[in-house]
Amino acid sequence: MSYTVSTVQLRITKNGGAIQDNTYKHTGGTHAVDTWKKGQFLRKTDCGCVQACAEAGEASGVHAIALSDVTAADMTSATFVPIQLIDRETRFEMQIYAASSGAAQVQDAVIGNQYDVKIASYITSIDVSDASQAFVEVTDLSSNYAWYSETATTEYGFVETRVVPAAIDIAPTTKST
Repeated sequence: MSYTVSTVQLRITKNGGAIQDNTYKHTGGTHAVDTWKKGQFLRKTDCGCVQACAEAGEASGVHAIALSDVTAADMTSATFVPIQLIDRETRFEMQIYAASSGAAQVQDAVIGNQYDVKIASYITSIDVSDASQAFVEVTDLSSNYAWYSETATTEYGFVETRVVPAAIDIAPTTKST
């Protein structure tokens, strides 16, 4: 059986940046980027707030990962949100996403290649069928490091990634409204 929707949120496998729980505030807006789930990529805005990244987020920057959920009830500019900043050393394990009914396999990802991500139902996964937006770079395949029995042909397996430096280095942008 193959799936076209990833079911497991990314997880941090190697910490890099500092954890901030009283520095960045919620935008206070009601835009779609103002709600998120723990584990989603966030970007800083020029007002000192954070928002959820959209797919193809390299263009607007990727600066942090959410450490808690933010719902519509939390949407106030007075709310501090716990985040972990991302730096060049931060690593994530992400599930592979397939854009079609053919299941993506671990072997479809190439170490060193850069891919876009897919965000669906708040779950962020790597889209190995889309290299048009350099968002994350594959640093290892789970078939090389997993303690469980995963092979290069495991469907919807996992890869270790890092956010591409160009995305981390983008200055905070104007918040979406």
